Amino acid sequence: MNPTSPSRTEEASQLALAAQTALAAGDTDRARDLHRAAGDLLLSGISRLRKRSEQDSLRFLAATQYYLAGSFSRAQQVCRKIEERYLADSDRRPFREFRQRVNEQATAGYDDKIRNSLKSLWEGNDHRRILELLAENPYVLSRSDLAFFRAICCEQLHDYRGAALFFADALKWGANDPDMLGHSVAAAIMMTYERRLAEAELYLNHLLELVPHALTFAAASILRLYQAKAARNDDQRRSLMREQLRLCESAGAAFSDLPETQSQSPSSRAWMVLCLECASFAALGLGDRQKALGFSDRALVLAPSKSGPYTSRGTISYPSRQAVEDFLSAERLGEKSYISCYYLAHDALTRNEFRDAEQWCGKALRRSPGIKIKAQLYEWLAICRAEAHSDPNEIRTLFHLAKDLDPKNPRIEQNYSLFESSLSISQPNQERPGWEEIVPQPPDPLQEQDDLVSAYALPDSKIAFEMHSKFVGRVTRQAA
Repeated sequence: MNPTSPSRTEEASQLALAAQTALAAGDTDRARDLHRAAGDLLLSGISRLRKRSEQDSLRFLAATQYYLAGSFSRAQQVCRKIEERYLADSDRRPFREFRQRVNEQATAGYDDKIRNSLKSLWEGNDHRRILELLAENPYVLSRSDLAFFRAICCEQLHDYRGAALFFADALKWGANDPDMLGHSVAAAIMMTYERRLAEAELYLNHLLELVPHALTFAAASILRLYQAKAARNDDQRRSLMREQLRLCESAGAAFSDLPETQSQSPSSRAWMVLCLECASFAALGLGDRQKALGFSDRALVLAPSKSGPYTSRGTISYPSRQAVEDFLSAERLGEKSYISCYYLAHDALTRNEFRDAEQWCGKALRRSPGIKIKAQLYEWLAICRAEAHSDPNEIRTLFHLAKDLDPKNPRIEQNYSLFESSLSISQPNQERPGWEEIVPQPPDPLQEQDDLVSAYALPDSKIAFEMHSKFVGRVTRQAA
């Protein structure tokens, strides 16, 4: 061998060091290849050695590299050729312990055992131990799945910078996974819906820095609307809504540049649609109805078979006939919030279609509206029953329910008084009471307890943890 060239041991050490660097960067594929190459290089030099002690010492080094590559069977084969008595005294005990670990991990089913442990730990919320187990067994999962698992564990441990760093790796190694973008912002959007706004902002700041993609901008835009709702004054509120619209436009531009596999992903489209819906209400809050309708129209282009965009556009354009058609479309598509039923009830009332109005009121009440909306719905139900000449006591009960929920509403009190006055008129064909004008109270995401945005966000934000749990179920079943 040329004396000026590095020995095989030195070359192997350089490969091992490069492998550790790759492993620290999350590139388990490269780390595995480099550790294997180091092991092969060490074994190739054994034939040049005459002493059995030198040969077995080199075999021990090679077996260690195979072990670090996750090639446990290969490490086991090399260990079987080592005779402990030829090793240095200082190496014998470490070798016995090493051989025991190799034999354990070379057994059939070891990877399945680790995956089962990961699943059990996830179900038991022991996220710190999951991270430790993944560090001990970095090759059980693919490099993208490993990074993703680490990211969602960091989320649960409130290590949001760590989560963002691992998501950056997951997106780099799992670029072909169409749902990875949606997964990366699910928890931040859930925090926003749960009003953990400071926590959501902290996390999103890291994501915007380290993983700046369409849905990161979308999640930050959604957050701004909730922050605007909590703002202390109108100037701050309007400033946050303007920033929200800027972020939404950035999200839209980045979304249009995504590969088709990612832009067509259901989770990616769901978050982008939610971003556009929220932007439509911010634009409305800033007094720009046309821009608000534009955002709603863009949401409909992305999700023509979803109810949310129809409901948001209808809310903005009501009382137009197009709004009524949008609400009916939302109902046909399975709208779960009370919004569409609420406006359809009002539309029926304005046309004196009291039977239809009563049905829509009933549906809206079953969908958990806020207090003031619920009071109005009870008032409308009372009017519908009065027009149908129902039992006066039943009508009184409905008015009292409305008054109890919204005691400072003068219109409810006035309509109740009109109802009681009509009972004192004993004419058989008496005219209906001259009800006070019934004006729907639009659910205002910035002011009212009846939060329109939460009605849309609820179904999506709740699936964040379910999305992660499905991932855990998938990777703990599959082979690496």
